[in-house]
Amino acid sequence: MLANLILSLVTIFISWTSINYFVYKYDQVDRRSGLQVYAELYKSDPNVITRLTPYAFNDKSLPKLIDAYAEAKRIPDGFNIFEDNTIKTLLGSIPDSKMVYCQEDEGWYISNQDRYGFSNPDKIWEKEKDILILGDSFAQGACTHSNTQHHLNKTFNRNTISLGMGGNGPLTSFASLKEYLAKHDAKHIVWLIVENDIYRPIDSKLDVDFEVELSNDELRKYISDENHTQDYFNLEKLRKVKDYYQTFNKFYFKANKNNILTKTAEHKKLEDNVTIDILTGSFLKKRWERLKHSFTGNNNAPTYVQTDTPGEFIKTFSDGTTKIVKLRNNKLTKENQNTILELYKRANELTMRKGSKLSFVFLHSVGHCQINYTNDQFSFIRDFLKSNNMKFSDYKPGEHPSCLSFFARKMGGHYNAQGYLKLAELINSITN
Repeated sequence: MLANLILSLVTIFISWTSINYFVYKYDQVDRRSGLQVYAELYKSDPNVITRLTPYAFNDKSLPKLIDAYAEAKRIPDGFNIFEDNTIKTLLGSIPDSKMVYCQEDEGWYISNQDRYGFSNPDKIWEKEKDILILGDSFAQGACTHSNTQHHLNKTFNRNTISLGMGGNGPLTSFASLKEYLAKHDAKHIVWLIVENDIYRPIDSKLDVDFEVELSNDELRKYISDENHTQDYFNLEKLRKVKDYYQTFNKFYFKANKNNILTKTAEHKKLEDNVTIDILTGSFLKKRWERLKHSFTGNNNAPTYVQTDTPGEFIKTFSDGTTKIVKLRNNKLTKENQNTILELYKRANELTMRKGSKLSFVFLHSVGHCQINYTNDQFSFIRDFLKSNNMKFSDYKPGEHPSCLSFFARKMGGHYNAQGYLKLAELINSITN
């Protein structure tokens, strides 16, 4: 009797740990930080950089970092990566670099930047351009190499360039389009629009992308002066930017050595704890929480009701308790909405003068895959495009819950390779 009980317990234990082990392997991610990956690659290749997009200038994080390094005497006085250059803010990343960008389903995504600093095979610039894609990280193709432009180039034989970069909102996309058309052509322009261009969930800590862009004095010149240009697609000027940034990159690597060692120690500790996590069912619990959230959507999420005091809300939790909270404005003002619409109108006029055709595509996020999702922040843009006879489409991979299979499974919120393939199919269709 006792032997049978022990055998049953051992069988249950082996089954439990086996299930947890397979869940761990299924959900396994590279536990190294982006800083660690950068450090390991940078040792043998000085063209490796950490994540750097125009957003770093829009939210002032890189200028602040450079100022802090200067104050700490880690870089020479007066260091400026835009010194003696008409280029004063980035629209892409560093030309001919390898950017440690993100990790979702396929391990760390190292984005190879082309001669102008965008995420394309460099040789595509030598061909006649069929399609130009504008937008944020979804237009860039994060976080997989089997992204939209890959599928359009390889599967559909459509020569496609993307000027998309993570964090790009309407203003950076408009500036990129204007600079591009001054030097290059494309038969079709496809502008991908996402919610965070114009809206953030009410409890998000992130700002609306367009409002962050408005804090960049150089970008605002594209609004105030219709003739403004940085002569951005000038290889000599971009080469100067790269040379200056590589100098900064050396100081950055040196300054972060201790931080990198700390991250390495933390990574080792995580790996040492894998066995304990498997035995305690940690991975199975995390998988169950993700599945439960996917199928229940926002049903357990708190709700917010604005009080008579600006910026003040009553937050009601799923258990019925309430709390008064202060939150930022999560929507664009009417004035900023009108500014965006004016940019779309000017973009349409630019493309028509160049003999190109402009289309807009509204991208539905993973949130739209949740049940009872009724939020639609695109309506004011749709109404404007309709009234101006401008072409647009919606991209939603499917209905709940099937559409979840087109997004990253392990972590993050971008499309996976299949999601990008379906988007490529749509773009191929609307540009034919």
